[in-house]
Amino acid sequence: MLQIWGLKYPLIVGGATTYSQALYDIINDYRSKGGLFIAASGNDSANTDLNEHYPSSYNLDNIISVAATNRNDDLASFSNYGRKSVDIAAPGEEIYSTVVNGYDTYSGTSMATPHVAGVVALIKSLDSSLNYSQIKDILYNGVDKKPHLSNKLSTGGRLNAFKAIKNITKEKKWVPIIMNDIMTFVPSVEK
Repeated sequence: MLQIWGLKYPLIVGGATTYSQALYDIINDYRSKGGLFIAASGNDSANTDLNEHYPSSYNLDNIISVAATNRNDDLASFSNYGRKSVDIAAPGEEIYSTVVNGYDTYSGTSMATPHVAGVVALIKSLDSSLNYSQIKDILYNGVDKKPHLSNKLSTGGRLNAFKAIKNITKEKKWVPIIMNDIMTFVPSVEK
């Protein structure tokens, strides 16, 4: 579990097709405390509007369900999808990752989900007063819309960290500056 400024953002990378009332109640209770869950949508090439995958398919507004894309920005062949039940896509195919004593390449919605969690953490770091609904709005309004994802995901798009950050910095009058391939944020000067 990732803890940021007093709020915890669980990253759920597993899942099942069996409904659990106990897990639903835990996530719903967490919702009442302002918690946001980021959940992998699953790797069954299934439409989760018809074939649920839990916890990503629970009908709770504090869950972000994540699909996987490939290097061509297409939905990965294994990724679950659902116009109502899956929210956003992120790179999840052939992801270079750490393993015990080294690195390896993996594919799955479990590899896509940490990208979304990272951007959520970045958004929260720029404005700790945001609630989970506001964070989701900033995240979703920053996606890169992809025509082939429009009928597969509620946002119709793939995660774009830079656009999400631009959405929050517009409101807070911060501007991104890139120097020597490093992005940082500075307050804008109002005249």
